[in-house]
Amino acid sequence: MKKNIKKIVLGSLLSLSLCLGGFSAYAETKEEYLDSFLDSVYSIMLNREADEEGKSYWSGKILSGDIGILDFLNQILSQEEFASLSISSEDFITKNYNLLINREPDEDGFNYWMSKLGENSTKEQQLNLINQMAHSEEFIGKINEMGIVFKIYEEEKPVVVPEQLSDIDIFIRDAYEHILGRQYDQEGFNYWKGQLTSQDKGAIDLINQFISLDEFKARNLTDQQFIGVMYEVLFNRTADQDGLNYWNSIYQKDKSSNRMANIVLNIADNTEFLSRIKNMNVIFKKVDLNLFYSELLTTKNNIRSITSNQLSEIKMGMTFFDIIVKLGRTKNVSSVNGVNIAKYTVDGSKEMYFIFSDPSSTYKFDPMEVLKAQK
Repeated sequence: MKKNIKKIVLGSLLSLSLCLGGFSAYAETKEEYLDSFLDSVYSIMLNREADEEGKSYWSGKILSGDIGILDFLNQILSQEEFASLSISSEDFITKNYNLLINREPDEDGFNYWMSKLGENSTKEQQLNLINQMAHSEEFIGKINEMGIVFKIYEEEKPVVVPEQLSDIDIFIRDAYEHILGRQYDQEGFNYWKGQLTSQDKGAIDLINQFISLDEFKARNLTDQQFIGVMYEVLFNRTADQDGLNYWNSIYQKDKSSNRMANIVLNIADNTEFLSRIKNMNVIFKKVDLNLFYSELLTTKNNIRSITSNQLSEIKMGMTFFDIIVKLGRTKNVSSVNGVNIAKYTVDGSKEMYFIFSDPSSTYKFDPMEVLKAQK
């Protein structure tokens, strides 16, 4: 009986040892990890088996430290073979997850990267994305654990803005990267910086111009992705989940043809963004005088607007202390020969709104006299 028990125990331990042996006693070497990774690059990204000659070449370059693993990805995915493949944005993001961190994408991560890439991405945009995703803690942690060099070569890019970016520079850069899905061009950057600093155009004018372009429309972003893009541009940060859900619910209720411009105005009508453009000395939005001199944004005080003739009459010498830049929230507005709106407080409580055309000029008048003249 004891012999039988001993056999059972030994047999069980042997079975357990065999089952766990590969897990507990075996550590993957750097060479083995790299061999498996190279196979995955060929199969996942190029849709074919690796040829031994090519794999041996790249393995030797990486193991010798001549290039890093990200340098390898940039070089092999810059070749014509990858450029000739038709890979959708969704598939490319999934491929990156499978390749870099050996798992399927989670929903939040997938939506985030889709907002970066857009629906119809170019190979240049895809290559840029894999460079961003490769900097994840999961992938870099594994590479460091294996003792493999991550990156050696720095890509040479033309410098088109100062190294110390101003907030206007960042705003324009983010608009190009997040709305159009590409880096800015020098001519376009200079144009918009001139328009914003001169206040010939406002921040919302830039966004409206970008979202009207075929280049943006071709990205075919989902509603939620578009809201995420607006957070990046307006606030220079990723959308929090509560904010994303809230604005998406508002967006779904708007069935008008101007729903995209409307949601931009609603999200931007926020202390965080208004403080940002105030610090940039950038106006919110240029407004057409012809659309506004017949009525004011508010009617609760029965204040009518200032006509163009009255505007000329009162242009004498008083500086407005509180420029209202939150325009267009309740009215669709075009941006032609723009003016600004100013708020004047009477008796410390009554707020009156006036239109004036030149933000650099000063105006002197008695608000009550203006109202009497209009009655």
